[in-house]
Parts: sequence; structure tokens; C-alpha cells
Amino acid sequence: MNDKVSLPHDEAQPMSLRERKKRLAQATIEETALRLFQQQGYEQTSIQDIADAVMMSPRTFFRYFASKEEVLFGPMRAILRVTARSTQSDLCLPGQPVSAAAGQFSDPLSGRDADPIDRFHLSLCADGNGASHL
Repeated sequence: MNDKVSLPHDEAQPMSLRERKKRLAQATIEETALRLFQQQGYEQTSIQDIADAVMMSPRTFFRYFASKEEVLFGPMRAILRVTARSTQSDLCLPGQPVSAAAGQFSDPLSGRDADPIDRFHLSLCADGNGASHL
């Protein structure tokens, strides 16, 4: 999956005209696509329909989004990534070894497996971005 959706901009640095235009086009595509999905249904809405509605070619659409799915789920994924990073800093205590933390989540002698939520928390602490799962 292509992660072309931009994350919130650092307000300390002004955005260039190019970046502002890119974000405006991206937001316009998202709003238009969501409106079309609601009016026509997701399956019935084509990329050509979205491109026509925002007065661009399908090829230009693909400069901003890899697929219809990315238009629909891309902003949510970006928010989840930011939330995961924030959660990681709140959950992972400095100096606490990950192996020690792992011991509290699973006990092979008792036959108890780690709770899925505990495994997610541990994976955040283990690799810094939640990409690996135990």
C-alpha cells in the first residue's frame, strides 16, 4: 500500500505554495470521493468518476492516491499511525527491558497466552512503530 497521505504539518515552518496546493488537491479529491461513495455507493464509483468530478485525469488522481481504497482508508491509517506513536511514548517506560515486559504477558508454564492487547502494547515498545507483532 502506498502511504501518500500527508500527516499534519509542523506549524513552526510555513508550508510552501507547492505543498499547500498539493494538500488542497488531496483534500478536494477526498471530499469529492466520499461524497460520490455516499451518493452512488463505493463499488459503483469509479476512479474515472472521481477524476471527472474534480476535473483531473485518472493519471493525476494516481499522483495523490494509489487506489479508491486509499482515498477511503488513507486518512484513518495516518491518524492510527500518529496515535500509535503517541501511545508508544506513553506505554514504554525508558530503561525497562522489553524481555522483562514480555514475561508479564505470557507464562508458558501456566499455558496462558498473552492477551492480544498486551501483545500489541509490547510490540509498540519492542520496535518503536508497532510494525512487528509477537
